[in-house]
Parts: sequence; structure tokens; C-alpha cells
Amino acid sequence: MGTPGAIEAMEDSGQSPTAFLDRHVVGDWGIVDDEDKAANDESLIDGSRILSAYKTSKGVKLWVITEA
Repeated sequence: MGTPGAIEAMEDSGQSPTAFLDRHVVGDWGIVDDEDKAANDESLIDGSRILSAYKTSKGVKLWVITEA
């Protein structure tokens, strides 16, 4: 599931959601700050929300969120 803006950004860049989801699933949190990276690592243990961010090839920032 993606927002209309995210879907448009991926279509515009010629990238699929898989390009970003694959990174998220393996623990590559992208361009989030160190505090968010540490929170994500903790979330792997306690099952809370995980937030990652990436840029498309055209420089548009996308967020991937896994809710608890």
C-alpha cells in the first residue's frame, strides 16, 4: 500500500516499490538519522514501529513504515 504521492514518485522515477521494500526488510534504514536507526534496531527486538526513508533516482524522498 502506498500513498498517491509515493506511487507517482516511483512511477516518475521508473522504480518499483520492491526497490525500497527490499532494503527496508533487510535492515537498510536508508537516510534516517542515527536516532531513528537506533530506534529501528530496538524495534526489531520489541516489535514496535520501524521507519525508513529513501530517495528515488529523481531525488524524491519516500518513507517506508512497518507498524507494530
